[in-house]
Amino acid sequence: MKNIFLIACLLLSASAQAQQGKIKTAPTNVSGVMTPMPQKGYFLLQHHGQMDTVKVANDGTFKMAIQQNEAGYYNIVSGKQSIGLYLLPLDNFKMTLNANMLANNPKFEGNSAVYCNYLATQKTNDNTNAFFGKMSTMNPDAFMQQMDSTKKVMSTLLEVESAKHKFITPFVASERSALDYAQANAYLLYKYQKEEAKTNDLPAQIAERAMTGDLNNETMRFHDQFLNYATNLINYKANIKYDAEANQTYTRYCELKVDEVCATVKSQVNRDVIFQNVMNQILQEAGTQDIRKAVVKFENCCTDEKLKTRIRRVMAQYTSIYPGELAPDAVCFDSTGKTMHLSDFRGKVIYIDTWATWCGPCKREIPELKKLEAEYHGKNVEFISISTDQNVGTWKSFIAKQEMSGLQLHQSEKMEESVSKLYMVNSIPRFIVIDEEGKIVSSDAPRPSSGTQVRDMLNTELAD
Repeated sequence: MKNIFLIACLLLSASAQAQQGKIKTAPTNVSGVMTPMPQKGYFLLQHHGQMDTVKVANDGTFKMAIQQNEAGYYNIVSGKQSIGLYLLPLDNFKMTLNANMLANNPKFEGNSAVYCNYLATQKTNDNTNAFFGKMSTMNPDAFMQQMDSTKKVMSTLLEVESAKHKFITPFVASERSALDYAQANAYLLYKYQKEEAKTNDLPAQIAERAMTGDLNNETMRFHDQFLNYATNLINYKANIKYDAEANQTYTRYCELKVDEVCATVKSQVNRDVIFQNVMNQILQEAGTQDIRKAVVKFENCCTDEKLKTRIRRVMAQYTSIYPGELAPDAVCFDSTGKTMHLSDFRGKVIYIDTWATWCGPCKREIPELKKLEAEYHGKNVEFISISTDQNVGTWKSFIAKQEMSGLQLHQSEKMEESVSKLYMVNSIPRFIVIDEEGKIVSSDAPRPSSGTQVRDMLNTELAD
């Protein structure tokens, strides 16, 4: 299976008890400036599995009041970059950030500043992720020595900074646990890579250290290191069972992942949080494959009603493009600006190519698509190429210069009625086949270059 391991942090947050215990909820005032201003005019604040949008004014300033009765971890996310924060209740916290390089010398002011500075320093000094790319070439002894050395450096950093700044006890305990989960995650990945390379004589310490992480530690359940490890361990165990089965389909793998969460994680609150990562992974990779059985199992095992509602909403989109369903009526326009709907072509078999002028694989399919169109000329098939280009002028110039055949359309600029939205086109090229009754045959059909596969599908529909 590909994408077994979730190496990058999914940017969920962690919580910890304040040193004096719970206090009456009051706002932690957070303000600052981000320059240059984010392109979208906002950034995201992620915490406790939630995500809030924080608007940034034209001058780059922002402010927010966070209701918290205990100290906790937060993440500021702008594009693909993020900064980890640890905020104390009732603080007046200020930040100076760079939107293009968030981790590049951020400045913090307030009682929480020493914690945030530590997290930034830790991120700079932690070399664990640097070994992911070369793990497969390291012998076990060298790998274990490197991991021991890394943990010693990071543990020393924590103890020195804690003594210097008098960190609160919950933060120190959480960070110590986070180091353990990071180590276990590295060992798990190393074990997986070596097993994939058919290295079966690994020292027992490798497996022992890979399996030491406690998935029922409720204090750590929102911490990114915990979640990385938990998600990878679930994937690893599911993959072992998958390899032993005759039914090796992605849909079955999804079911095994859900089963593993239910069987391995005894704490219901941890189970619900881990499900956020596992189900996000499943949905991102499912494409057009039918994962309804996995979703039913998830619903029976999860008690987080908000998460279940969100998964149901996404699944409603997925099921709308399963074979046999009435094809969503996407809106397009041609090079003259004339509006068309996919339903306008009902009565014909439709072969849709979703593409863009900047997409190399898309352009490599064009010669084969032209051959296919010529071969089926005069038959009851409509070949429609739907561009997803942002620049309509670039699209018009390209189709004219390349003398594109078939019907050339551009998707609607209103996202809610576009092909990208209605058919969940997350990567291109994607080909779609709709039958004469306007029902989905395949929303991830064979490419023109597939040869007999695409022709067999079209011929079957024309013969019906």
